Amino acid sequence: MSGESVVLIAEIDSVPYRAVGRLSELTPRLPAFALIGGLAVAVRLGQAHRATNDIDTVSDDEPGLFDALVTDGFERIGNSVLLGNDLKVDVIDVSEGDPGYLPYLTHRLAFDTRTPVHLVIQPHRGPPTSVYIDVARPAALVAVKLGISESVGRQRDPRKVGSDAFDIARLMQRLDRRPHLRGTHRRIGPSIPRHAGRSDCRSDGSVIRAGCRAH
Repeated sequence: MSGESVVLIAEIDSVPYRAVGRLSELTPRLPAFALIGGLAVAVRLGQAHRATNDIDTVSDDEPGLFDALVTDGFERIGNSVLLGNDLKVDVIDVSEGDPGYLPYLTHRLAFDTRTPVHLVIQPHRGPPTSVYIDVARPAALVAVKLGISESVGRQRDPRKVGSDAFDIARLMQRLDRRPHLRGTHRRIGPSIPRHAGRSDCRSDGSVIRAGCRAH
């Protein structure tokens, strides 16, 4: 598999090292998926800029992905699968949904515009581990973070609002430093329908669905 090569520095007992080690064993047997979330942000920044405790993914074959992991002996809990102590993979299904619903739209965008990456985790002591894996583009990661922010679509865990804002700021800084990526949002933008910003509001202006504008 061809693609960009990214090397992250992380120790053997870290989440990135353990996650990549596990993914290197599993990915060849899994249906298509893309990394989003903290690990994907670290890949696109080229550094582990904050702690993360899980592997966030999107897939258009959620049942197949879960079946493959359970067949390999891993335990499924809701929309997550435990891969080890304090290590789990979360799967968001993007096989179908309302194209006017912003969280679905942004997660589907992350899946459709994913690109392959050769991800290497290099500890200061010990052997490296690596995996070839699809990762959401920087602009799509920003869109996902904005799409699940407070008062847009489903409510975000308040404890993650700060980390989301931090991720967005770092990704935007990264985009600004890489001129060839500045047009990414323009290239993928046409896939977002014009009606995506319109949706129903309650009479008091509170959100029912994504894009509701308060009066």
